Amino acid sequence: MNSMMIEACIFNLSQIGELVNKLDKEYILKYPEVPWKKMKGLRNRIIHDYEGVNLKLIWEIIYIDIKSLKEQLLNLDK
Repeated sequence: MNSMMIEACIFNLSQIGELVNKLDKEYILKYPEVPWKKMKGLRNRIIHDYEGVNLKLIWEIIYIDIKSLKEQLLNLDK
């Protein structure tokens, strides 16, 4: 995996947290089962580089968490 691919993945994960910050608070409260805080927290860790970005954690999120998160988000408001 090259550095450009790694940076692109990290950037996209940070964007998820950034977009969560723009959601209406009522919408977030309507779906407490969604890990909104974790998404915002990951964004903060990436952007502010607290203790460096843990690439192992990033890959776990990409390969494990994103699929279930996508399904969860697609089923909101159904």
